[in-house]
Amino acid sequence: DLNSSVRNVSWQEQFPGLTTSAFRGNRLYVGGLNGDVHALDADTGRRIFRAVTGAAVTSITAGETALFVAGHKGRISSLDAANGNLLWHDGVGGSLASPPVLFEDGIYYATGTKSIYAYKLR
Repeated sequence: DLNSSVRNVSWQEQFPGLTTSAFRGNRLYVGGLNGDVHALDADTGRRIFRAVTGAAVTSITAGETALFVAGHKGRISSLDAANGNLLWHDGVGGSLASPPVLFEDGIYYATGTKSIYAYKLR
C-alpha cells in the first residue's frame, strides 16, 4: 500500500517546467520548457551542469559521450554528456514526430513533414 508506506527521499531538486528526462552512466539528464538541460548525479542530486539549447526541450537521447536534444519547432542539438558544451545544432524544418533513434554511428530524426534526417556521428 503506497499510501501508508514510509518513504525515504534520497534527494529532491526543483526546476521550472520540466518536460523530459534521460538516464545514462549514473547521471540523470532533465530538460525544460525554457530550453535548459541539467545533468544531475543520480545518487546525490548534485547538479553537474546546465546547458541552454535555445528551444523548449521535447526529448533527450543519451549516447555514450553525447546528448541529443530535440526541441520545439524542429531545433536539434548535440551536447557533450560530460560538461554540457554544445557540439552542434541544426533545424529540421518541422516538428519532430518522435524521439530520435540512435543506432551504431548515426542518429535519425523523423519529422511531421514526412522527412527523415540522418546524421553521421564520429
